[in-house]
Amino acid sequence: MADPVVNPHGMVANFDAVNLGPVLTELGIVWQERTTADGRPFIAASIGGAMSFNIVPTACNSASGRNCVGAQIFSSYQGVKANAQTVAAFNSKYAFTSAGMLPESNASYISRYEIADYGIPRGNVASSLYSFFEVARRFEGEMRTGASTVSALGYADDLSASMLNRQSGETSGVVNASAPSSFAALHQ
Repeated sequence: MADPVVNPHGMVANFDAVNLGPVLTELGIVWQERTTADGRPFIAASIGGAMSFNIVPTACNSASGRNCVGAQIFSSYQGVKANAQTVAAFNSKYAFTSAGMLPESNASYISRYEIADYGIPRGNVASSLYSFFEVARRFEGEMRTGASTVSALGYADDLSASMLNRQSGETSGVVNASAPSSFAALHQ
């Protein structure tokens, strides 16, 4: 499998735009540094029109919002509100992300938190973003089909209709031992 970026073991010092930008650009992600209403910097990004997301630097070592060793990566879905059962089932299945519903609005979100206390390899940034993208796509699919879940009781381990449909179409007991085609596939 080819490396996702040049020098994947090279370190990104922190999650500022000046450090993340070259990795994002190399991955083909269109991005722009913006500021919040209170003046804190963040990155607005898009992956080929397939998904828009934000990277909000946190745990900053300066009052200006720079030299940040944490990053909240999130994507929101306006006009698409998942039901609580679908969100609970999704969150119990995927460990490194968190999905939810935005209070008092017709929107849902998915997020992932990254740390770089002592830096983070460029390849890990790429791998984390690929994984986030893949899980976000799955969440979007769950939101589309999750309105009709199997149980009305709301058990967190109840899978949404789309997951059950996928399971019923699979052949049980067959394991695909072929090499993964991407880093996202490697983590699945």
